[in-house]
Amino acid sequence: MARALRIEYAGALYHVTSRGDRDDPIVRTDDDRARFVELLEETVVKYGLWLHAWVLLDDHFHLLVETPRGNLSAAMHYFNTAYSNRFKARHGLRGRVFAGRFRAVLVEKEAWLGPLSAYIHANPVRTGAAARPEAYPWGSFPAYTGRGAAPSWLWTRDLLALQSDGRAGYVRFVRQFTRDWRPEHRTTLQGANAILGGRAFQAAAVERARKALGGREERELPDLKHLDAWEPETLIGRLAEVFGIPREALFQRRRGNPWRKLTIYALKKYTDLSLKAVGAIMGMDYAAVSQMAVRFEREAAEQKESGRLMARLEKAVKAPPRSGADRPRNQEEGA
Repeated sequence: MARALRIEYAGALYHVTSRGDRDDPIVRTDDDRARFVELLEETVVKYGLWLHAWVLLDDHFHLLVETPRGNLSAAMHYFNTAYSNRFKARHGLRGRVFAGRFRAVLVEKEAWLGPLSAYIHANPVRTGAAARPEAYPWGSFPAYTGRGAAPSWLWTRDLLALQSDGRAGYVRFVRQFTRDWRPEHRTTLQGANAILGGRAFQAAAVERARKALGGREERELPDLKHLDAWEPETLIGRLAEVFGIPREALFQRRRGNPWRKLTIYALKKYTDLSLKAVGAIMGMDYAAVSQMAVRFEREAAEQKESGRLMARLEKAVKAPPRSGADRPRNQEEGA
């Protein structure tokens, strides 16, 4: 199976994570941690990276890094390989240190630089490694608080510029983010299919990736079905409008109700919802959702009336509404 193409270009911003193989520790001692920081500095300087934020935990690390030279893969290959070799030699280990390939989410800088940096800086508190983000020494937040001079290889300018009062404002922002954190924020900040940003940003990233393919198969691209996905409530309203029926008819649990089957099929195919989430809306379990969607598709191929409903449905959902679509979804929650 082909690896998803890494979208790389000059000036791209990424949220990079790498975790220990089988969730094993990637550091065992403070000496390991110090060597990690030294190698991180070396990599940032060697590859000309702009490192906005970072944190090292026992079994994984986070970086928020910009690539003026468009060279993320080369930089991370150098870093992970060099660190792995040194860690194994120091502790007499064999095998992998990191769990396969590093993960990199391409990020829309204007919308997500601040929230992602706060997410990274709050990580030690969420994992129980520290009571407060500023109390954890193995990350970039202490440099932002002014407790010590920021190292020359940490790019602090952009994050401090986000707040009108600079350092004090950014520190307040991170502390507030840490207090307001809820587990569901993590899903928002992970983005969709390795891209975090509005629809226009996502579409531009896809176009860059297609050009980078150079004739190779498009299956190497990330799955970008979500770019054309409908919001569930909007889709339900559209169905009621197009077919001229009350919304409640879409949900009525009566034998042979074609509108219920059509709605289940549409929610499964044209939204980002999981089968479980569709089931929660329709009052059924995920297996029944799958079975009913397949049944409706089969009936559309075999029965004239169902076929006409399918044709009208496909025409109705051909172009999802774009109003407000360029704003990252749930950005307020992520901040």
